[in-house]
Amino acid sequence: MSVNFYEGMFILDTALYARDPEAAPKKIEAAITENGGEIAVSRIFDERKLAYPIKGQRKGVYWLVYFRLEGVKLIEVERLFKLIEGNLRHMVVKHDNRMADAMIENAKTGNFIQAHDEIVQESASSIAVDAVTGDVIDSDSDDEE
Repeated sequence: MSVNFYEGMFILDTALYARDPEAAPKKIEAAITENGGEIAVSRIFDERKLAYPIKGQRKGVYWLVYFRLEGVKLIEVERLFKLIEGNLRHMVVKHDNRMADAMIENAKTGNFIQAHDEIVQESASSIAVDAVTGDVIDSDSDDEE
């Protein structure tokens, strides 16, 4: 069977997390490892106010997990994720194995916000908008008229 590289993002109940910060993350990791998976990174990502209430909660702790797992076992792992107390919501995304090392390194260093800001800044510097018409002006083009 093919082993795939996955990213899991979990929104955890802040009250339950504050009482026992290790409970939900350990259950997430156990669901993966008990099904033959390998945890690459498991760490807190952020704590923030939610855009809208989820299960009556207005704040959530975001937990990030990168892991490798056989594709056929993902259904069982997802079922176990849903049973974890304090898991308000989660999402699992399959990534290309070639991206794994870079994503894991970034997660270990914790430069999420810095990396995001650099990407936004690079994008903003290459895009200009005409203030009158609102048209996007391609600043990278070499056309000089």
